[in-house]
Parts: sequence; structure tokens; C-alpha cells
Amino acid sequence: MKRGALLVVATFGSLGASPSARAGDAVIVVGGSATDHDRSTVVLAVGEAARKDGWTFRSKAPTKKESDAILGCEETSAPWNCIPLSLKGSGTERALILTVDNRQTDYGAPMVVVIGKVIAADTRMFAVKQRQCVQCADDKLGEAATELTVELLRDISIREGRTVIQVRSMPKGAQVMLDGTAVQVTDAALNTYPGKHVVILDLAGFERAIREVTAERGKTADITVELKPAVRKAGNTESRLSRALPYALIGVGAAAVVAGSILYAVDEDHSPSGGKTYHDTAPAGVAIGAVGLAVAGAGAFFWYRGSF
Repeated sequence: MKRGALLVVATFGSLGASPSARAGDAVIVVGGSATDHDRSTVVLAVGEAARKDGWTFRSKAPTKKESDAILGCEETSAPWNCIPLSLKGSGTERALILTVDNRQTDYGAPMVVVIGKVIAADTRMFAVKQRQCVQCADDKLGEAATELTVELLRDISIREGRTVIQVRSMPKGAQVMLDGTAVQVTDAALNTYPGKHVVILDLAGFERAIREVTAERGKTADITVELKPAVRKAGNTESRLSRALPYALIGVGAAAVVAGSILYAVDEDHSPSGGKTYHDTAPAGVAIGAVGLAVAGAGAFFWYRGSF
């Protein structure tokens, strides 16, 4: 059962190496209780995803003894020793180990569980991920296996630290978000995986800066950002009106006081002998002046309160 799935690996050697391929060939080893069909579907999807990431596979499939040694290896502290010397001697430095099992959910639905483990003997790193696919047709099972592989290879790339984004800012101390996740503050060297990334810089008092960068395997991508001071937004209409109100009240009150004073000054007294019409404006002048004093006083109060 294992051998039937492993024969698929032999076809990967004919796919060729990408320009960014790593040194050393790789093998895919598969085990588990799943059917040959399900395991072959997973292996094909995993191999294609790994090839796109730059992996090359040896044209000759591992022997049963070699594959059993890899699948049965229980080394946890140094799993790169699970790759047999016979494979290392032929230039094989990496292994993708898959366990594919047919199970059932708690409510009895068929489910395929895929556990993936990537071992890099050349850098002494490894990563493990798992995917579940409930009631999966071949296309969905292949998608799940592809997603699992992409996550595994990104994880191992980050652990290896051979692909780096160096982020600098002026001034320093900006919070860096890489692909939506807060990581470090500038200046910072970020281990990542090859491909496109989005870097966001945030620093109090400065505008947010967003940059796109493409990281290449084995290289450092440098980003230097001169942060722009944040522009203060003008206050809203309500706040401007609230600041203008005290001055308006003081102005209206002062005008009323002046008007009342004028009316009081032009007041005419009634002639005891009668005769001509007279202008009795004193009462109105006093009333208007009093109202003006009250309004101006209110404006002065609001101005005093608003200045603290």
C-alpha cells in the first residue's frame, strides 16, 4: 500500500528544477491508513506545490527500506537524522513525510486527515502541520493538501532565516506589521518566506506608511521609510461654533449696551405746558442696556470656562 503511493514520487524528477531551487534533492514519503487513491491525490498535490516553491525531487523513488525507515523514525530532537545515509549519500537533503488516514467525524461523515512533516537536513530544521478534509472529493482533498504544503514550506523558510526583510524607518521605533501581523519595531530584520509581502509602519504623531515588497530566497530585501508627520485635521463645525459663541455673545451684549446708552442719552422730558411731542427713550435704553450687560456677561463666562 505504501509502495503504490510512493511510485508517484518518481514522476516529480521529470518536472525539472525552478531557477530558485535549493541545493540537494528531496523525497516524498507517504504512509497511513487511507486508500491508495486518496494517498496518490495528496502526494500529487504536495509534489506540485513543493516544485512551485523551488524544490527538486530525485527521479528514483526511495526503496521500501528507506521509506519505512523515514516513516518509522521516532527521532524528535533531531528529526533530520531520520533521512537514511543511503539517501543523503546520493544528495537527498530534504523529505516531505505525509501520513494520510481515512477517519470519520463524530456524526459519521467520512474524513481524510493529512499530517505533513518537512525535514531539512541541510539546515537542521523541521516543521509539522495538519489538515482535515470532511466529505472531500478529489479536488477538495488536493486543495487541502496544497494549502498544507504551502504552510509547511513557509514555516520552514521562516525558521531557516535565509529569506529576510530588513525594515528601517526615520525616525526609529515604528511598529512593524508584516502581512497583517504585528512583529517588531524598527529597525528590524524579519525572517520570512519568498514571495510578495505587505509591510505597514505605525508611529504616534506620524502618518501610517504602507509598502509592498517581494522577498527572494537567500536574499535580504531592504525597506527604508521616511515617516511623514501627521497633519492635524481642522476641528469640526460644532467645535468651531462652540469657540465662537463667547465672542458672539460679548459682541452682541456690547452693542446692546451702546444702544441702550444712546437711547438713554436722547431721552426728552415731558413739557409741563404741553405742546410739542417728546421722545421718552430712557426706559427702553435702561432695559436694552441691562440685557446687553447680561448677554456680555454670559459671553465672558463661557470664554473664561473655555480657556481652561
